[in-house]
Amino acid sequence: MPVDMACRNLWNFYSLNYYDRQLFDMISDIIVKNHDKVSELDVANALSSFLHFKHTESPSAIACLESLIRTTIRNAKSYKLQTLAVISNALADMEIQNVTYFNIIKNIIMEIDIQDKAIEEGKEIPLSNKSLEKTLKPLDCAQLMSAFCKVKLFEGNLDLFELLERHFVKYIDQATGETLVTMYTSHAVWG
Repeated sequence: MPVDMACRNLWNFYSLNYYDRQLFDMISDIIVKNHDKVSELDVANALSSFLHFKHTESPSAIACLESLIRTTIRNAKSYKLQTLAVISNALADMEIQNVTYFNIIKNIIMEIDIQDKAIEEGKEIPLSNKSLEKTLKPLDCAQLMSAFCKVKLFEGNLDLFELLERHFVKYIDQATGETLVTMYTSHAVWG
């Protein structure tokens, strides 16, 4: 079975609320063997399903989670912010506090902030940021803030909290009710 179909099946099982440990272990093995063909959507689908079913204990699940984290670390700069927010929340909810992963996400956010400030000031975007061309939307901010609170990334890092909050407020008119609740819940968790 191709890895994209395997990950899509994980998403379908999640949607149907169907879980079979043996089947999930078989799919985990497919993902590990084909880790170089896993897309960002595949990572998000697999992690969301693993989280939903708490499929984190078997040797196959552990190997797959490690593989998905490595893939995300390797490719994070090319992923959409919404995907990184979903992945970050899944890892945080599984209580996986991979410092390398979360520091990379933090650095991407900081680079986006530098890019946004340069654009606002009419300055040339630094060459290192040209590949990002991303904007932190309210949903991204809320989900990332929620994940960062869960893994305690804001402790001693108030600048990151304020950065996410500033971007959230900047685009608050685009926020839906659920996004607002997620953001306010993050404030409560952190506070």
